[in-house]
Amino acid sequence: MMIERILFATDFASHTDQAERTTIELARALTAELIVMHIIEAIDPAEDEDPLDDFYRDLKDQAETRLAAIRQKCEAVGVKAQTRVTVGRRWREIIELAEREQCSLVVLGGHAVDPARAQIGVTSHKVFFACRVPLLTVREAGPAAP
Repeated sequence: MMIERILFATDFASHTDQAERTTIELARALTAELIVMHIIEAIDPAEDEDPLDDFYRDLKDQAETRLAAIRQKCEAVGVKAQTRVTVGRRWREIIELAEREQCSLVVLGGHAVDPARAQIGVTSHKVFFACRVPLLTVREAGPAAP
C-alpha cells in the first residue's frame, strides 16, 4: 500500500504535539500530502444552531490560525499540506473526510491512561472501530500508565 495522503486530526491539546511532529516527519519521509483537520464538537447538532453561529465562527477563526501555523511547519520541511475546520461529531467528521479525500492513513494523538479509568467511546476509540482507513495513534512521550 502506498501512503499518498495522510489525515491528521488535532484538538490542539498538548498530548497531540508528538503526533503532530511524527505526522509531519512521516509525510515528509513518504512524500505524502497532509490534511490537518480540527473538529469543533457541535453542542447539539439536532437543534437549531443559528443562535450559535457567532460562537462557532469565533472558534473556527481561532482554529484556522492554529492550523495555519501547522501548515507553515509543513511547508518549512517541504510537505504539501491543506487544513480543514469543521463543526460536528469529531469521530464522524474524521471518518467522512478520510474516506471522501481518499486518505491512505489517519493519524490521531493520544495519551496513556490508567486502564481502570479508560473511557470507551472517546474519539480515538470510535474512529478505531468505524474507520475503514488504516489508523495510527501516536502517544505522547512520557512514563507508561500504571
